[in-house]
Amino acid sequence: MTEETSRQPGAPGEPGESCFELNDRIRRSSASEGEPGGEDYFVLDLQTGKYFSLGEVGGFIWERLDGTKSLGEIAQALTAAFTVGDEEAEADVVEFVGRLETLGLIQAG
Repeated sequence: MTEETSRQPGAPGEPGESCFELNDRIRRSSASEGEPGGEDYFVLDLQTGKYFSLGEVGGFIWERLDGTKSLGEIAQALTAAFTVGDEEAEADVVEFVGRLETLGLIQAG
């Protein structure tokens, strides 16, 4: 994930353990706004004023974090939309959501 043009989610570095599971339902924080921009996707943290660049896949996941879909369902949608296997999609979604949590951009659905 890039903070003001840093690195994108899913990019190498700081993998860390996530406490999320595939049956969890997560939603975007009400203190954030997202918007597509070409092949990228940008999120503004309204509390800090910082912008984050999520990339195409991160934006795909972000748009589905509405609290109605489980992380497993989002991973299935990711598999259908992009060339990625089930296990990789599941791991990527869980890791990405963990990074969003660290930044305070999500909450439990």
